[in-house]
Amino acid sequence: MAGLILAPLFPALAAQTKIHRLGTPTGRFYPTILKSPGDLQKLLKLRKNEIQTILQMRGFNGNPDDLWKAMTTGTITESKIDPGAELPFMSARRKGKPVVFEDVIWAGKSSFSTYTVNFDSNGSHYVFYFPKDCGNFWFEGTALTQPTPPPQARISVSAGDVCLTQTPTVQVTMDNVPQGAQVQVSLDGQNVDSFAASNGPAQRQLKPYNAPGTHQIAVTMADQQASATLTVKPCPPTCDLAVNPTTAGGHDKITVDASHSHPAEGVNATIQSVNVDVFREGAKVNSISLNAPTLLRDDVKLGKSGPYSLKAVATDSLSQQSTNTCEANVEITKPKLALFAAGLGGKQRSTLQDDFPNGRCAGLIGAKFGILPMIGEHAEAELSAGAKINVRDTGNSSLFVDAAIHGLFDKGFIGGGVSFWDLTESDSRTVAALIQFGLGHGPVQFLAEGRIPFEKFDDVSNNYQIWGGVRFIFGR
Repeated sequence: MAGLILAPLFPALAAQTKIHRLGTPTGRFYPTILKSPGDLQKLLKLRKNEIQTILQMRGFNGNPDDLWKAMTTGTITESKIDPGAELPFMSARRKGKPVVFEDVIWAGKSSFSTYTVNFDSNGSHYVFYFPKDCGNFWFEGTALTQPTPPPQARISVSAGDVCLTQTPTVQVTMDNVPQGAQVQVSLDGQNVDSFAASNGPAQRQLKPYNAPGTHQIAVTMADQQASATLTVKPCPPTCDLAVNPTTAGGHDKITVDASHSHPAEGVNATIQSVNVDVFREGAKVNSISLNAPTLLRDDVKLGKSGPYSLKAVATDSLSQQSTNTCEANVEITKPKLALFAAGLGGKQRSTLQDDFPNGRCAGLIGAKFGILPMIGEHAEAELSAGAKINVRDTGNSSLFVDAAIHGLFDKGFIGGGVSFWDLTESDSRTVAALIQFGLGHGPVQFLAEGRIPFEKFDDVSNNYQIWGGVRFIFGR
């Protein structure tokens, strides 16, 4: 066994210790016989700190982790120690603490068996012996001599992360290139390129990918190989959102613009759509879809007053979605009391006048003025007064008062109410059903009205009034 040590790491010690038997109850490292290599793991678990102490006492220059690994996962063999064998030392326990017997001679009458652990650590080869009878180990170490290798060809490869659709670049570095050598480049096990080797760096480009993932690159030159991992990563687009105006009325049209959203730099893609979620006071109330190529809508109405937050996510043609914060805020103000003035023209037919019991048609022109208070998100009231001039008989001109409710829609309104007609004419004064219709959204609307006296619902063909004109709205 001593002949295995080519260059011992431990100096000889003066005193010798003769050991005649193993396994005394108080001196043993392992409480029972080591029956299998697996018991070394139990020994390590039980006495790891004490083993560490023995290593320090003996000036162990290796890495203890290498020993732990060899004891648990390494190859364990068996050796036999014959009588008269000289050992550099043997560990033991005395009064519960680890001790070392130096320069040991096995003086027993027969041989004993050990479990043997071999491993390399920090430039030396170590052999640890664990007697089966007690586990009181010792070790021997030999310095490893490394021959100087002749210059040999070397090759290395690297590949950085790339985005989808970007062209990957592979960096290959070569040294000590043999004459006439070729470099083979493979991707995921398939040859994709080859070129003449030369000392120094070289760059090769691969085909772009449209899906994220990892790919293995291998390069071979002569008998040298190198590998690298290419990572194709998602590179989400950048979302950009703006609204105009940022303060508006409930029925004002707002422009929602995401046209400045763009793909990630270097990614061959386009923005396909932007989805905008609309929140009012923290609750989602609507969603708006902006689609390529404009990514803009200029007809958005938010309705109810209050603060609104618009949050958007852009999607590109590779189905990647933006992750950046993409928000815009709008304040919808409470509706103001609007005023209006209207000029109208039309005709009426009536049997109410005493002079014309069979009815008479007459042309009308007139004007009305009033207020338009909002009574809901899509509704307004009309309270107005006006005058009408009977073109056929100006003596029958009169005043009137209207009260109505309008349902609002994008292109105008429709509504109805009550009209107090011919207030200054006692023989034709009446209360009529009022029907109204308007086109246009803004300060100018085209207005049409019709009236039927409630008392003449059974003779509508001879009792009606219709006219139309233009309504001008102020303050909305």
